[in-house]
Amino acid sequence: MSPDPDIDPKTERELVAADRDRAREELGQAVEELTHKLDVPARASEKVTEAKENTRAAAAGAKDKVADSAQHAGERVAETAAVAKERAAESATAAKERAADTAAVAKEKAAEAATVAKEKAPEPVARGGRQAADFVRANPVPVAIGVVSGVVLWQVLRKRGRR
Repeated sequence: MSPDPDIDPKTERELVAADRDRAREELGQAVEELTHKLDVPARASEKVTEAKENTRAAAAGAKDKVADSAQHAGERVAETAAVAKERAAESATAAKERAADTAAVAKEKAAEAATVAKEKAPEPVARGGRQAADFVRANPVPVAIGVVSGVVLWQVLRKRGRR
């Protein structure tokens, strides 16, 4: 630098000192950046730390997503179960109503058949039917044993006939 005749020597020294200090600061920053770039283990450690943090963040996000999905799935299952329960109740009610209707129709037809049988059956047959019904009412267990024995005997004879 050539001395400038318009600047006071004291001011010029201050400017040179300020320029020198700024250059030192820039040089210090450049040295620090080069040192950081050349310090491979430190940079690797920083990368590992960064990767760990990213992994933790991703895992936390995935955990939240899975928890939300599980909650929504549970809600859907509960809703589906409620609908199925309601439909089952409706089906059961409808089945009961159909069974009651069928039973009523069967009862009517049985009553009609009994009336027709009474009217058309000769008196001795009707009397025998009443006696048989009275006997069954008075002795239900022996009659049941006899019926079961008859069915078993019939099954045995049927099986022997096939051989």
